[in-house]
Formats: sequence, C-alpha cells, structure tokens
Amino acid sequence: MALPAFRRSLLHLTSSVLQTQYRTSYYILLPELGQKDTEKLQYSVNDSLPDFRNLSLESCASIVENSCIDYSVGVRNLHGSIKDKEIKDVFKEVFDTMEKLNISLESMWGVIKVLFLVDQNIIGPELFTSITKRVEECRRNKFDIPEIYNACKACDVSMLSEEQARVVRKFLSEGEMSGVELRLKNSPDLMNFNLQDSILYKERRLFTARLESARGIFQHTCTNRHSISEFPKEVLETMVEKSGNVEEGPWLVTLSPILRRYFLEYCSDRDIRWNFYQAEERAGSTWEEDVTLRNSQSAEEIRKASLLPFFLSFDDYDQRVFFPLPTVFQGLLDLCSKLFHISFKEVKDGISTWHPDVKFYHVYRNEETKPCGAFYTDLVRRDGKYFLGSDYGWTVGIREHSLVPKKTLPISALVFNFTPGEGKDPPLLPFSAVQQLFAKFGHVLQNALCEAAYSDVSGLSYVEFEAVEAVPHFLANWLYDDAVFASINGHYKTGEKLNLPLKSIQQHLSGFKLCHELFKSHLDLRMHATDVFWKDIVNEIWPQHYTFPRSKWNSLPCQFSEVFSDGWAAAYYSRIWSQMIAADMTSAFHEENQDSESVGLRFRDTFLTFGGSCHASEVFRRFRGRDPSPTALLKQLGLIVG
Repeated sequence: MALPAFRRSLLHLTSSVLQTQYRTSYYILLPELGQKDTEKLQYSVNDSLPDFRNLSLESCASIVENSCIDYSVGVRNLHGSIKDKEIKDVFKEVFDTMEKLNISLESMWGVIKVLFLVDQNIIGPELFTSITKRVEECRRNKFDIPEIYNACKACDVSMLSEEQARVVRKFLSEGEMSGVELRLKNSPDLMNFNLQDSILYKERRLFTARLESARGIFQHTCTNRHSISEFPKEVLETMVEKSGNVEEGPWLVTLSPILRRYFLEYCSDRDIRWNFYQAEERAGSTWEEDVTLRNSQSAEEIRKASLLPFFLSFDDYDQRVFFPLPTVFQGLLDLCSKLFHISFKEVKDGISTWHPDVKFYHVYRNEETKPCGAFYTDLVRRDGKYFLGSDYGWTVGIREHSLVPKKTLPISALVFNFTPGEGKDPPLLPFSAVQQLFAKFGHVLQNALCEAAYSDVSGLSYVEFEAVEAVPHFLANWLYDDAVFASINGHYKTGEKLNLPLKSIQQHLSGFKLCHELFKSHLDLRMHATDVFWKDIVNEIWPQHYTFPRSKWNSLPCQFSEVFSDGWAAAYYSRIWSQMIAADMTSAFHEENQDSESVGLRFRDTFLTFGGSCHASEVFRRFRGRDPSPTALLKQLGLIVG
C-alpha cells in the first residue's frame, strides 16, 4: 500500500483506538471561530478549488477540528444505521456514504499539508504534528467497525468490479491490522496484540528521539574557508552561525539532514570528513558513550513487535547554468505531452493561491475538452517554507479523483525549494534537482490522470509499496535519453547546449549502489523474519553484498530510521524493486517493432489511470503483457551487456 504524502507507519495504531471504536468527546486545537465564518472557510476548502488567500492560522485550526468532528460524527451515524442490520449491498449502504466523508476530510488534509510546506507561519511543525495525529485518528475509525468488516468478508468479490473488489480488500486488510478480527473472535491474542502495538508506538518514538539527540551532539566549528570552498551557497547558508555570514563564517558543521547529504561530497579537508563520517556511523550505536542514546535495544524491540503471524561523475552544481528552471519545466511538460497524449494549460484568472510565485495548471487528455486533473507549482525557495535542501521536493495530494457523489477533479501541489535566480536571472538547478523534479512529477500525473471511482483506491492510495515509486523512477529515466536531455538543457544566457556521456553518468558506481541497496533490503527482511540479534545478521550477510570488510563503527540498524520509525518495516526492498519495474517499463519504449505512440497510450491507460483500484502486478501485466524482469535494470546500470 502507498505511503501518503507524509509518513505512514506499517502498524501505525494506538491501543486506545484498538479498545474503543469511536471517540465520544472532542478536543479543540485552537479557539473556534464563529459558526458562519467556520462554514464559509469549510466551504472554501471543499469547493472546486481551495481559497488559499483567506486561510490563516486560526481558520485552519478551526477547519481541521470541524472537519474531524463532522467526519467522526458521520462515521458514528453510519455505524448506527447499519448496526444490527443485514447489509445487502455494501457499496450503496456503506461505501458511497463513506466516500462523501472521505472527500471532505481528505480535501481539507491536502490543503493543510501544502500550507505546512509553503508557509510555516500558518502551519508550523508543532501544529502540523498535532493536526496529523488528529486526522490519522479519524481516518482509522472507518476501518475499525466490525459490521463493515463482516460485510466485506461476506462480499462475493466475483460479483464486483475490479475496483470495488480492491476497496473491499483494503477494508479487510486495514481491519485485520487494527485487530477487528481478533475482537470479533474474542481471541486471547488480543491482549498481546494491544501490548505489541503499545511497544511499537513507544519504541518508534524513542528510536527517533535517540537518533536525533545522538546526531545533535556532533558539532564542529569551521573557520577555514578553503575547507568548504566547494559547497553550494544554499548549503553554506544553513551552516552559518548567528554571529557570522555566508562568505566569512564561521560555519557550524552538524549532522543535519542537509549536511548528511552534501558534506562528504564537497568538504576538501580529509580530517573533518573522517570525523563527520565517524560521527554519523556511531550515532545511536553501541559505541555511544551515553548509554541512553543507544538504539540497539529499540531496534530489537521494534522488529520483534513487528513480527506478525498473519555520486554523479561531474560537478552537479557547476553545471546548473545549463539547467534554468523554465527550460527544464517546459521540457518536462513537453515530454509528458508527447509520451502520454496529454496537454497542460496554465490558468491565471480566478485562482486563489498562497503566494504570487504559485502557478496553477489544468491537465487534459488530448481526446477530451474538459480537464481531467489539476496541480499547483510552488518551486522557488523563500522564507517560511519547509526546507530540506534545494533539490528536495514533495508532491502533495490535495484531492483524489472520485465519482461519488459526483465527479471530483483531482488536485495536487508540487513543492520545491529551488534557489532563486539573482536579479532577473531564472533559478538554476543542479542535475540532482532536475532528477527530483522529474520524479516528483510522476506522482502529479498519477493524481491528475487517475479515473478510479473511489478515493480509497485513487491516485497513490492502496498502491502496493513495490510500485509507489515506479512512475517517478520511470520519468527520471528519460533524463538519460539524448533527445530529452537536449530539450531540458541550455545555458541560461547563451543557449549553449551541454553534451555529456549520459550512460557513463547513469552507470557511475552503479554496481556498488545496487549492492548497498540490496544489503539494506536483505537486512530489513532478515531482521523481520528471525529473532537473531541484528549484529549477527549483519556479520552473516555482509560478505554476500560487499567485497571489503565491515568497519567496526558500522551500526546501520541503529540509524535505520526508514525501517524502524518511518513505516518501511519489511518493505525497504520496495525501493530497488520500483527501480527494476521502472527500467522494465522504460525499455518498452525502445524495443524494436514497437509503436511508441501506442506504448505511451497503454502506459497512460494503465499506470496513470488505475491508481490503487487494480493490483500493481496486474497493472504491470496489462502494460507489458508479462511479469517484470530485472534484465532491463541490469542493462541500464551497465552490469550486463545486451
């Protein structure tokens, strides 16, 4: 199943939810507005397009609380209407009503996620965390109703459409994960289930807190400009101490997310690089002097509780003068138009946005006159936006496609923090940012072109983990096509084209990178299939993936936050699997005797249309006519000849 735009835990449950089906009281995040104002603001979020200009801190909090109350009351009323009643048609009696509630809540939630990324003066981290908890609590309620669970079990899926069968399976799967089956059977395992869930919730929070605290200990003040002379300016800006400036320093070296991505690549001082590397390797491990910061035991507790039965070869930043944002983005739109027989139209009149920099686009299928989807773009960095690096971005689903009670236009937002151009110059992108832009736009297309009738299986919702990143990787693969690369680059002043050995760049360190990802995937799966201590597992499988000995400092599980706190438990392999699927999909466009136009239409009408309404493996078969093969990926990485 897919991750939402933000983190989704594989077993993100709480014991209070398992023990009680509904909340009977509500808490208010902030003082409520007047009823008329609230209704007006509620309407502004759930109308055809959100009215971003009229949203403030107080109004957002009020919208959230009232939306959550309406949703919870709606679910409670639905439960009351079906309790002690035989459900003959689960879609007419349950899911159609549930869909109306979903659209209202999810539209509000999509707006909040966008505002968190683009204006932290309105939605800061603390408020966002509180809102996230509140919304997730509401969302879980619908999967926790025994009557709906039983009705789904009693469904004859052979009489349902493919999409309806997926909705039913989703409710059954989520119901099992929330313990409904155990409660219905009055199983003695229910107490242990609740206990394990409580342990997971506690240990995941501790794992994250310890790792952040351990990383926070390392600090080094750098006064030698030569040591950091190669750093991109936007990275240096995050390192400057309050008393210094970007050009003169001093600069503070920490294990912040941005520096963990860039420091080893750009720092020219070998001693500082070694200290940085060692600090990162030791963070949260048994090498920590402060025993309260060691994550080894938490990693063990989390994985045991989860055991359920049922580097480019050219200077990235020096080359950015060849990647002005307008050229790159237009090249991206042109590629998608050509491949998928769609078009894009910027809409300037009558659109409410959160900032003048924001643009709004409609997406059209070439054979249709009405838009099938829409998206906002907010691509340039400014004060108040959530920042994790100039090449890091998000696709936020504001609203999913639905046909209940009427056709809903899907909307998303593409948010980045590209460094603004100087004066009248356009923003100039490093190639890593170009890759991210292409990849994130894949999720924009999956939102805009989906035709699923129910939001529970629309867009990325209920897409299997293995396929979530397949379309993003597919689009990014096209950057290594000579014609596409030529269309998205050109010196921002002279128009001069950049000619690079694209295959060599794509294959640089490809063998090592593949082995590293396979090691992490193997480690994740082994840790969730056995109770052997993690160090013994690491020592056993290390030689299967690397030809060099393991450093004594290496304690990956103690920093493996993707698995132990970010929801990828026993699913990390999905990342490399998505790359394999994407390579196979890309190869379909380059095979002999293939009409690229028909291949593009077939891709659009499968991967971009079904969303989660069809199992990802079946979607692939309908596109390729067979199961996926690793051959295309190995050829792409230069590891086999063919």
